[in-house]
Amino acid sequence: MKIKVYLLTLVCLLFAANTSVKADESLPFKTTTNLAEATWYKITSFSGYVVGLNDNLSLSLTSASSEVTDDLQWCFVGDNDTNGFTIYNKSNTNLIVGLNGEIPTLKADDGTRWYMRELNNATKGVMYAISLFEYRDNASAYKNWNNHGGSGQSVQFWAGGASNNHSLWTFEKYVPKEFLPVTINKDNSWYRIKAYSGYYAIAKEDGSLGFSTKEENDYQLWSFRGDRNDTGLTVYNKGLEGKTLDVSNDIPVFTEDNNTKWYLRKVENADNGTMYSICPIEYKDNATANKHWNNKGQTNTEIQLYAGANSNKHSHWWFEEYRSPYNSKLQVYRLPCGSRISGNAAFLRSATIEGEAVVEPLMYETEIAPSSYYLLHTNTKPIVERGKSFELVLTGNQDDTKKDFSATNAYIYCDWDRDGTFEYALPVHTEALNIRQAITVPEDTDLGKMRIRVRYTEKDITLSGAEDDVWGMTYDFVFKVVEPKNEGRIVTVASNENKRGTVELIGETNSNGNFDYGTSVTVKATIKGNSTFRYWKQGNIIVSTNEEYTFDVKHDTNLIAYFTPNTTSEAGIKNIENLSYRFLETNGTLSFYFEEDAVLMEVYSLSGGLMLKSFNNQVSTRSLPTDTYIVTAYTANHIISTKTILNYNK
Repeated sequence: MKIKVYLLTLVCLLFAANTSVKADESLPFKTTTNLAEATWYKITSFSGYVVGLNDNLSLSLTSASSEVTDDLQWCFVGDNDTNGFTIYNKSNTNLIVGLNGEIPTLKADDGTRWYMRELNNATKGVMYAISLFEYRDNASAYKNWNNHGGSGQSVQFWAGGASNNHSLWTFEKYVPKEFLPVTINKDNSWYRIKAYSGYYAIAKEDGSLGFSTKEENDYQLWSFRGDRNDTGLTVYNKGLEGKTLDVSNDIPVFTEDNNTKWYLRKVENADNGTMYSICPIEYKDNATANKHWNNKGQTNTEIQLYAGANSNKHSHWWFEEYRSPYNSKLQVYRLPCGSRISGNAAFLRSATIEGEAVVEPLMYETEIAPSSYYLLHTNTKPIVERGKSFELVLTGNQDDTKKDFSATNAYIYCDWDRDGTFEYALPVHTEALNIRQAITVPEDTDLGKMRIRVRYTEKDITLSGAEDDVWGMTYDFVFKVVEPKNEGRIVTVASNENKRGTVELIGETNSNGNFDYGTSVTVKATIKGNSTFRYWKQGNIIVSTNEEYTFDVKHDTNLIAYFTPNTTSEAGIKNIENLSYRFLETNGTLSFYFEEDAVLMEVYSLSGGLMLKSFNNQVSTRSLPTDTYIVTAYTANHIISTKTILNYNK
């Protein structure tokens, strides 16, 4: 008997030595010694807010209402009895929750360990105070996490008694929210379901499912209702009232029985990016089962059930929210609701287009993050030719002190049929900092204005649809599609004032007097009198500060050479070289000092992007990163420009 007991004890010890997870039955979470296998939890206050990180470099703890980022996920290493817990945040597992003075803060390991004290609250039952381990026997000590009951309030220290509500916390396993391309549980939300082949699913009067081209037909409208996708959705069709979608002999069919719940599985299509397969809920974890909606790329056939894996493109579907013919005709775009990512520096610094399709360029550039999650760019009017290709070149902002593009996916959508719906999704970009996306303008697309939408979304969530709520940034760029022209590209040059300087265009033209795509041309500016050359400008963008500028023709180009006034002008404008002026930056404000007041001040980046503008002698520079800029002041009789460093003492 003693031998058996000894062996049993040895087996238990060996098992304990080889397990990485320690389960304390008295605590509502599991701990681990291996962060790669950790279970992550939300820590929620009595008032319902979750613990996250402040949106600054201090990394102190705060209370928040959002539930979709790494900042809100925590894990615990250690035990509650011997040495206490080390607490990690998923956004940076090289740091732990330590102390900055007496403020809980994410930092290098400073030896801080934590104790979980179980308390029974009169209102919510069992909750926990989080105390410094050395105060585990002193609940009234001011060494327990505390918030003041509101979002954005920093976590501080306070007494941890059962009656002190704001020092009480609960732990819940973190489950990311699932975002779907359809709104569920609303009987007025109807969608078209589009196959990879371009055809649309349609219900028939006998209850079976088929395909057709896009049309105004109630039998082509679908609705999805239920509590959650992972527990199953009931599928309705607007043309078959009183019936729901079931399965009969492995064929989807509408009946009055309501026996089948359906699941939408996200898949990545090699051609169209994010799409979905549709299967009965019991097959939600089996993408290869022959239980997913499928067509063979044909019309006038029934929808069958087949495998829904990523490679099976005819089991891939997209959802278009139904809009009235009036909305489609007027190109009424739906603007998504949303918010910029707290603590994320991911935003677009520049967007351009290159390629044979380009007639007029897209020129978007900024050094400043937009104030909103949505931006509609209309300052430039890009034009592309039907049936030709171009590249969309996107450059993101890099800020290593904050979360950036390493935590971000990029999605690009096109509305080629100009109906206000982005039906065309390009492959997702998981490396989103710098993107070159090849785009072909369809030969059968409508002529006129359309939009390309670019979305930056955190990788942890599935907000990937063009009109999904925004957790990041969304940009809309307005394009114009025209018929191809084969006579080449037009290049023109001009002076801002012929009395100040002249311009010259040098290059080999074709038989139409224009320039073939890719031809190298040179423009030269020659000053008159005491004038000074400042820069070449296309639209609002400075493209060069050199008097002689050489470039390859890639689109229609209209360049203007800007010269300062000179003493030989008949208007009698004085030469600024002989006048006293000054640009002075103090406490985040740039001031212009001169004998005449400025009617306009502009600040440009060295690459030519317009950064700031004001209509008087001062402009706030607080939003600018420290860098060198071109500053120009316009008065009634002068244009005064200089190159200077701004925000030097930021």
